[in-house]
Amino acid sequence: MIELDRSFAIVTVDVQNDFCPGGALGVANGRKIITKINEVNALAEEKGALRVATRDWHPQIMEEHFKIWPVHCVQGTPGAEFHPELMTEGFEIFSKGMDPKEHGYSPFEGRNEQRQILNEYLQQHGIENILFLGIATEHCVKAGAMDAVAEGRRYQTFLTTDAIAAVNATAGDEKRALKDMQDAGVILIETREIR
Repeated sequence: MIELDRSFAIVTVDVQNDFCPGGALGVANGRKIITKINEVNALAEEKGALRVATRDWHPQIMEEHFKIWPVHCVQGTPGAEFHPELMTEGFEIFSKGMDPKEHGYSPFEGRNEQRQILNEYLQQHGIENILFLGIATEHCVKAGAMDAVAEGRRYQTFLTTDAIAAVNATAGDEKRALKDMQDAGVILIETREIR
């Protein structure tokens, strides 16, 4: 059980139209997790925790990224918008993947409107604990959680296993990603363990 307070940041990763069913890179359970994500963030607001949302915000031309993935989350397009069911009011938004030469997987590569990187923003607010949820488990969620762990003792890193969705391009990708994160020191929890 974890108790949310002002030492926590909730980082909601890439719950965008293109990553939900029907989108350019739609993830099967992308929409199903939104209710749980909203519940966690509503509780976070009540407890005074910091709330962050990241988004892929790609230019039309991505030199390497769009060779690997179908074109998705292009700046200003409907696919790049947050899913309409996701409640983002009061969130600090971090955009990533804006440089044509970078992939922008990790939330720690994102910048807010003030051009701050995520790490700088979290430190400015005295954050000690990060809770990750969102899309996709084995890509951007994992990249963010692993980067948080790489900061060493600065953050304790949590992942909500029932508020994430995986691509699972290859069978077992999600399971392997969860094991990698847990082995690195990420604490896996379910939303019912958050209060």
